[in-house]
Amino acid sequence: APAVHIESMRLARPDRAFAYVTATPPKETPAGKGGLILGDAILSLGGARHLRDLQPVLASSVGTSVPVRVCEASGSVVTKTIVPASWDAENPGSLLGCQIISSVPAGHPALKSQTAITPLSAARGKAAGCVQHATSQPCGP
Repeated sequence: APAVHIESMRLARPDRAFAYVTATPPKETPAGKGGLILGDAILSLGGARHLRDLQPVLASSVGTSVPVRVCEASGSVVTKTIVPASWDAENPGSLLGCQIISSVPAGHPALKSQTAITPLSAARGKAAGCVQHATSQPCGP
């Protein structure tokens, strides 16, 4: 096998924020009951890691506890729990009850985290060492 040497590679981060809560949800909504608040950057919601995946995850999880990993405006990364449910008679498809956008404002701590792998090496066709460093400082110093 040929020798391979990769010095540094930035990967698509599994903890990248894909949504931002723009207003504290009313307490009677699933989001409000779960503790989502203004300034939360959503890193994952169940299996959703992208805004396009959010509604299918919510719809398939009605009545079930779903973990929501968020980076709060303070920089703390916490897991909150929501139970998707139809809470608005005028809009029965609303299963979260939360105003969100797909971009996180500049300066939010969620934008500071990185994940990198460095180095991965092999010499003379034999693995001299394979060290994976997942440097993840998800929100904060």
